[in-house]
Amino acid sequence: MKKWRVPIILLAVVVLLLAGYFLYTRPMTLAQLYPELVLEDCDEIACAYYFTTDPEIIPAQHAECTVGADSEKYRQLCALFREQKYRRSLKNLLRMGRRQHSVRLGDILWSVDFRFGKTVFEDGHAGYRGYFQFSTMFGELELNDNGQLTTCFVADQKAWSRSIHQLLRE
Repeated sequence: MKKWRVPIILLAVVVLLLAGYFLYTRPMTLAQLYPELVLEDCDEIACAYYFTTDPEIIPAQHAECTVGADSEKYRQLCALFREQKYRRSLKNLLRMGRRQHSVRLGDILWSVDFRFGKTVFEDGHAGYRGYFQFSTMFGELELNDNGQLTTCFVADQKAWSRSIHQLLRE
């Protein structure tokens, strides 16, 4: 009888680990990941993008813009991020360290910051009380909620990332 106890316990542990993995990495909307976040409530969106066409000139194309709440681009960006399903990476469970990446031809990097709560602070400078940032750096999508980083994946991430990049360039 004791012979079967160890394999059964091991099997139970494996099943629990797999269940935890599938639960943690299941596709979720932004509203499911961050229920308190309403993108349309932001005061403005700050965008930046880079595109490498020559590894010797990094980045070859660079642009930054600010999008107001009354523009069509604002509505399109909100919809693209809100309607996407995100899968959290197991990397989030480990400490994040430094990452290195050699730049390759065609690398796309972009950042979209949703800024909330425009205010003037006690020292007189203007700023925002909170932000939520989406960024893609070398194929990894990161969600940044006021400093809390979450690495995610989306279905057909390369095409989705290019559509965001294209919208930012318009």
